[in-house]
Amino acid sequence: MLLKASCMFIVGLFLPAVGRAQIVEEYRVKAAFVYNFPNFIEWPARNFKSAQGPLIICALGKSPLSDALAEVVQQKPAEGRPIVIRVIEDAVEASECHIIFIRASERKRSRSILDVTSGRGILTVGEMDSFLAEGGVINFKIDNEKIRIQVNLRAADQQQLRISSKLLGLSQIVVGR
Repeated sequence: MLLKASCMFIVGLFLPAVGRAQIVEEYRVKAAFVYNFPNFIEWPARNFKSAQGPLIICALGKSPLSDALAEVVQQKPAEGRPIVIRVIEDAVEASECHIIFIRASERKRSRSILDVTSGRGILTVGEMDSFLAEGGVINFKIDNEKIRIQVNLRAADQQQLRISSKLLGLSQIVVGR
């Protein structure tokens, strides 16, 4: 009996680590997608101060994505532009971003970010079932333990973002706001 209880205790110690490892891996995959989105998306020229200006990727609130992005990026440019990664806390800071990732835990603040960024040429990326219906452009969805990309073309048009057919071919097109 004592041996069985000891084994269960040891297994219990490792389960949270396994869960954390899965979350870290999930955000590494999402970070790789976010890093590669600029290869398949064209922003309005007005969104950059110069041809060599940085691409600013923001995460709303502290997110495992920002840490994973720092790992993935490691001084590599995207489409010839240096990448700057920022953690933002409110809608005012969002206007300086080219890509904004809104984590599911930030659901309550997502609506205000989407309202402020509407029509400003900002790629909004989320991970919530309601994200595209609220006006987000790209959503990550877990399906059969794989990360899938969903795209709201109406929101992309409103943001004046041109999404490559290559990316659209890999995505599920969802009608949203």
